[in-house]
Amino acid sequence: MKLNNQILNYINELHIKPFKAKDFDTITQRIKDNYLTTSRNSENYFIRNLAHIHNKNTNEPLFDLAKNDIHKNYTAKLYINTLKPIKNAKNNYDIINGYGYFPEQKYLLEKYENDVVEYSNDMETYTHKNNTDFIEQMDAKYSFKKLAKVKYLDYKNTDKTPVMLTFTPDKSFRKYIKVEECILGQFDGLQEINKDANLEELIEKSYHYLNDTFRQFYRYFKNLNTRSGDTDKLDFIMIFEPHKSLTLHLHILFYCNDTQLSNLNRSWENYLKDLTPKQKKAQDFKTIDINIASATSYISKYLIKEYNTDTNEISFFQQYKRYFSQLKLFRTSNFYHTTQAKIDKMYSYLTANYPDILETIRLSDIPIYEILEQFDIQGLFQFTKTKIQSITFDRKLIKEFYDTYKDTHQDYQIKQEIINNIDYFERTITISKIDTAIFIYNHSILLNIFTTYNIDHNLQFETIAPDKFYIQGMYEINPLDINTSISIANNILEEELLSA
Repeated sequence: MKLNNQILNYINELHIKPFKAKDFDTITQRIKDNYLTTSRNSENYFIRNLAHIHNKNTNEPLFDLAKNDIHKNYTAKLYINTLKPIKNAKNNYDIINGYGYFPEQKYLLEKYENDVVEYSNDMETYTHKNNTDFIEQMDAKYSFKKLAKVKYLDYKNTDKTPVMLTFTPDKSFRKYIKVEECILGQFDGLQEINKDANLEELIEKSYHYLNDTFRQFYRYFKNLNTRSGDTDKLDFIMIFEPHKSLTLHLHILFYCNDTQLSNLNRSWENYLKDLTPKQKKAQDFKTIDINIASATSYISKYLIKEYNTDTNEISFFQQYKRYFSQLKLFRTSNFYHTTQAKIDKMYSYLTANYPDILETIRLSDIPIYEILEQFDIQGLFQFTKTKIQSITFDRKLIKEFYDTYKDTHQDYQIKQEIINNIDYFERTITISKIDTAIFIYNHSILLNIFTTYNIDHNLQFETIAPDKFYIQGMYEINPLDINTSISIANNILEEELLSA
């Protein structure tokens, strides 16, 4: 059925206006509550679904539950009604014992013991401890991946000039301004300048304004490069960061050759010419002196906020990013010869099977993504892809249609019209997915890559057969309820400890 439940729910809820936090205290509390809820839901989903993924070919689990220690964020509660079956089983046993124990009644005793074991498994109901450990660990992993991509792009552009631009919207996008030093996520030090404005709407508005501003700027910049005959790849890194008032501003790092640098200066002058003197002061154009600090270290100070939770401000930045997850707050240009999906599969495979190769790369000064890309290019890993057609629905167009007629027609009429003409809002997209992944060990190619990049190693020659380690559809999910999932995890952990 093309009209799935997800899009039906979206259509049915078109009349509901999303809650928007108007003041500072409300939005900060909602951001913190949302982070807790997201962490709890993500962990529940992992435990009930992803934790029990197994390889259909080998029947091996994808995750080592003993090492994951997935029960640590839950507490168990006992309920009176769960004790009744055990009490009944105990009474039956006492009756048997009262008449004396006879060999022919052995099965009754065994039944009692089995009942106790069975009921004990249902005695504990696990509830989440309401911490955010799980999502903090997820965010740390995502942030290290982003940092690895930044290091990769920085390495690719060592012969270019890094330039950091900062786009800042004017005060019309702010409900508060900073009047003294303050901490992100705390109201002290802020002053309200726009009492009627909705704070959350202003934050989203600032994002869309900055996004549109960047698109226009980038289009102008690229057009100048094309007219100059420049065909060199233009790499960039974008990071949206909240001001102390929670309104966003935008940092963009461009890596420019001489022609691109000249055109970037022209583009910047063109951007500034329509701004007021006050607005111009809030913008920034900074050429990074790589003799003092690399572009990586310069931009990492923004990324570091996502995986270092030593302070309240940094912790709030994580929560803020999750709350506004529909806004893409971090973007970069693409890899030169590979994809993130391939990188992830290569990294996971080496971690599980050849950690010595991965450790050799880590100990070098070469970005790990650069070497993994070479593994892909030179055939140590080979991938095949399948293109899959998928049906999606243009929700923006659906919302525009609803808003056009909501003041002139009945709510149910508009929604039924959308459903009757759902084909108009339907979009067919093509998704490219990895179909197979093979590791083809070649010692001479591996050594050649390490030699090219001056990577020290002590890897010995090995004879290793090609390993088709991934086939689309090889993993199967066995969803379980929370109690059963945690019970399984605990049992595995106990077995590991007993066998140690």
